[in-house]
Amino acid sequence: MKRKLLFVIPSLVGGGAENALVKLLHELDYNKYEVSLLVICYHGVYINQIPDEVKVLCLFKSKTIVRGLEFLQKRIGWVWPLKVKFESVVNDDYDTAISYLDCNFTDLLFYLKKETKKITFVHLSYVSNKNYNKFYKNKNYLEKVRENRYGKLDTIVFVSNDALLEFKKVMGEYQDMRVLYNLFNEEDILQKSKTHVASFNPKIFHFVAVGSLLSVKGYDLLIDASDIVKQSGNNFQVHIVGNGPEEKKLKKRVQDLGLNDIVVFHGYQKNPFAYINNGDVFVMTSVSEALPSVLCEAIIIGKPILITNTAGCRELIDFGKYGVMTERNAKDFAHKMIEFINNKQMLYDYKELSLERKKIFNKKMILEKFHDLID
Repeated sequence: MKRKLLFVIPSLVGGGAENALVKLLHELDYNKYEVSLLVICYHGVYINQIPDEVKVLCLFKSKTIVRGLEFLQKRIGWVWPLKVKFESVVNDDYDTAISYLDCNFTDLLFYLKKETKKITFVHLSYVSNKNYNKFYKNKNYLEKVRENRYGKLDTIVFVSNDALLEFKKVMGEYQDMRVLYNLFNEEDILQKSKTHVASFNPKIFHFVAVGSLLSVKGYDLLIDASDIVKQSGNNFQVHIVGNGPEEKKLKKRVQDLGLNDIVVFHGYQKNPFAYINNGDVFVMTSVSEALPSVLCEAIIIGKPILITNTAGCRELIDFGKYGVMTERNAKDFAHKMIEFINNKQMLYDYKELSLERKKIFNKKMILEKFHDLID
């Protein structure tokens, strides 16, 4: 008899957790599992990438309604509309229910039968990410969450050890806490990475950054570092792949510094792997990460890595063993960019180290751990 699974996700936008969930759904054995996916707000770039075997359910299609209900739940604990809608849409019994992106919607799992195994996946840094940390400064809210959410779950899964450590600082410890890296389709990543990108001039050096244009991604530091590298007289470009609310602000910063020919914005791309592979070095200047999918993908492709000392990122390169890590300042980051530009041996060495490091994303090993979790 098939085991019945329910996944819950806030939306299917182009984020790392949503991407990881889609990859996982494509790897499940549907002879063994009957799977449903509940999307709180039915929108996002991954809507058409869900496997046909998955039964898709949705609570709302309006972002405004979801944001309003989320605000009321966090501020005054008003959950009645969510509960009513959830129970009208989700009318089946499940062996295991998974909130794949831990947030206030994780609480919906408690409207299922008591016998259902309830799991949440933490894809966030609860200390360094200010957008989430600010809610837990309210002691009354914090105690409610500790008792009424995490105290009732069977298992809490973290996508990195850094995410686990930060969670413990805020929420404390619980009986079953595990670390499980996201699943990646290495064959698909490598195949897509082989696509040529015409805008990359082979005569100059290319740094590539990929991710949503959000303040937490720290692109301002990357732009300032690029300005310092420009002053050194090196011939290079920085390619930023992604879109988001900070786009206008970041483009103005580039223009003000006279970097229009150096910092190139490519917007959202369905195939970011080609941009990563066509570049010389993959860079990441985030303020906060749990387990950045795009950094994992760059390692799988075998790109030399340059990052700032950020939770989640530093774990992936083992604190500088498998990539170059700097402090979070533009001067230090620029210095390492210049080193990469002028040292071909350094490029070769860190490419080899990335290829060695990608072994931690062994698909078979990660799937075995996931099956152990749900079975």
